[in-house]
Amino acid sequence: MSAHAFTRHGPANGATIPNIFKEKIMKFKSIFVKILIFSLCFIVMDVNALPEPRTALQDMIVHINITAQHYDYYSPWDKGPVKQIQSAGAVLEGNIIVTASQHLADSQLIEVQKHGEMKKYPARIIVRDYRTAIALVTVDDTAFFRDLGTAGLAEPGRVVGEEAVAARWDETGNFREYSARGYSTSMEKLSDYIFDFASLVLIHNMTTSMDNSGFGEPVFIKF
Repeated sequence: MSAHAFTRHGPANGATIPNIFKEKIMKFKSIFVKILIFSLCFIVMDVNALPEPRTALQDMIVHINITAQHYDYYSPWDKGPVKQIQSAGAVLEGNIIVTASQHLADSQLIEVQKHGEMKKYPARIIVRDYRTAIALVTVDDTAFFRDLGTAGLAEPGRVVGEEAVAARWDETGNFREYSARGYSTSMEKLSDYIFDFASLVLIHNMTTSMDNSGFGEPVFIKF
């Protein structure tokens, strides 16, 4: 635009513009077009990168990174290789996260992430029960919980035929949801002792669209 205005108001009496000026004008046009194209591409990329609004379910679930090192029971002075384990957890009231206990076995470091973000917060175990496969962890930095929602525990009833969803944040920051449906409910005894009634556990079996073994995803019943 500036170059066009300069040309229109060029020298009077049919005088021509020196070649050196023409070269500068063309160079200016070329630079201007490149800047314009770059700006348009940047705007388009920026608009496409805008995150979608989070759902209430996404605010209740966190991603858990576990660094574990198993002991060698035949050589107690040795340790096995260091392993990285991915899991999921649901946030409960009181800054508590409920997750699967088997993933925390021999854990050396536990870190949690929220909303698919890269920042990791150190976490610690409150309690883990391998018999019920449930563990509770927390984060000492209370800022972690400020923009998170809380889930409630379902009533201990039958879930046969109930629609449900299993969900988690994966290691790349994407939110995954899997449809599920309850197909059986049973009481199972986890101990071989006849009168050990404390070992009775209510088990809900569910079918799911998940195409792998799972990462301890919390399951939400759709009432």
